[in-house]
Amino acid sequence: MSVLELDSIGVSYAMPGGPVWAVRDASLTVMPGCVTAVVGPSGSGKTTLLSVAGLVQRPQQGRVRFGGVDVTDAPEREWLRLRR
Repeated sequence: MSVLELDSIGVSYAMPGGPVWAVRDASLTVMPGCVTAVVGPSGSGKTTLLSVAGLVQRPQQGRVRFGGVDVTDAPEREWLRLRR
């Protein structure tokens, strides 16, 4: 079982000219005991992806599973508990 799964997540930011997607349709699976690196050019959405993975920011699209449990729609206090 995976420790963390991000399934087709998407995060956008409102801008004067319309929304700008920082991450679109991204998936990531982290298995226990594995070392995972997120690499890419500046502005490619690495920090936004890690904010979702760290349960700091909610995605507008997709699902977040932590320890096999879907926490995407869990209350904020549950996200706080999992971050601890």
